[in-house]
Amino acid sequence: MRDENPSVLLIDDDPEFRDSVARLLRTVGTETRQFSSVSDFFQAEPPDGPTCLVLDVRMPGRSGLHLQRELAAAKRELPIIFITAHADVPMTVQAMKGGAIEFLTKPFRDQDLLDAVEAGLARDRARRESDKSLRDGADATGARNRKLAAILHADVVDFSRLMGKDETGTHRALGELRCAVDPLIASHGGRIVSTAGDSLLADFSSVVDALNCAIEMQLAARAINDLLPPDRRLELRIGVNLGDVIVDGRDIFGDGVNIAARLQALARPGTVCISRSVYEQVRNKLDLNYHPLGSHRVKNIAEPIRAYVVCVSAVPGRRTGKRGSLFIAAAGASGLVAASLAAWALHAGVGRDLLGWRGAAPKHQSKSLALLRRIISPDALRWR
Repeated sequence: MRDENPSVLLIDDDPEFRDSVARLLRTVGTETRQFSSVSDFFQAEPPDGPTCLVLDVRMPGRSGLHLQRELAAAKRELPIIFITAHADVPMTVQAMKGGAIEFLTKPFRDQDLLDAVEAGLARDRARRESDKSLRDGADATGARNRKLAAILHADVVDFSRLMGKDETGTHRALGELRCAVDPLIASHGGRIVSTAGDSLLADFSSVVDALNCAIEMQLAARAINDLLPPDRRLELRIGVNLGDVIVDGRDIFGDGVNIAARLQALARPGTVCISRSVYEQVRNKLDLNYHPLGSHRVKNIAEPIRAYVVCVSAVPGRRTGKRGSLFIAAAGASGLVAASLAAWALHAGVGRDLLGWRGAAPKHQSKSLALLRRIISPDALRWR
């Protein structure tokens, strides 16, 4: 794999447009391979290095959307940047649902295309590195095709409606959201298995890492949504499950994956829904608010699944344990005692001296004052 030689595959029936894009990409050191049709593309050998596809939607013969579906059916994962002069909402939604990383309408800014190409090459580079790790692991462990994994499934609420209302703004917000959440998955040791427009599937070797990542994804989405009007916000629903999965190349299959998807559908916008298997592993490790949702019968799963909702308010912390709880309780009790003694001191009159107020206490209060001084330091009662 020669990472130093990325390339862009450009498919468009307009030779002048292909040449202009090729000149633009050469200014940043990126080479292109040009094709006038989808058929020409399929007859060529695939490149060895990181690649992305710049693709016209409307072409004679097979369209760009047809090519996208054929690549998905053949399990060829190529980041796709769609370009068109005549976009409509259903076309855009279909392209994004199919996993396109960008949808540009002519005329577009050169920098928008350069940014999209850079993102596409980075995504393909990460996929290739992940594939290599999987192959190395298979070589080391033999023909292992099952594993226990924590599976995270995320989806944007009402994505089609949002695209219909504001195609450009929704697409831009989705790009910002992906730029925020994708690095979180990698930082928690996860791997993006697949994406389909507004949905995302990832797996983790640690269920604690998976739930931590889900919480931080919701916090990142909330930070982005705070800058948007309420009717344009991209709210996430996330499901997390722990289960046995079948590994086939980069893909994972089985009930473990299906349950994660069903949990995502049960989640309220902005929350994380987890299975009982996840709950049993994390309830004593992550200090979060868990609320049982009971048992649910869901599509294509034989047995009911027990679900819990995790309300997102802050980054999860570790459980303090019994000793920590006892210390906190003792500190709280000491504070109550100090406050009670202070109130009594003020009521009795001796608090004037303790708090630094002028005036001496009467003689009959001197013994009480001396006792109180031994119990409470004046510094403890002084306002800070």
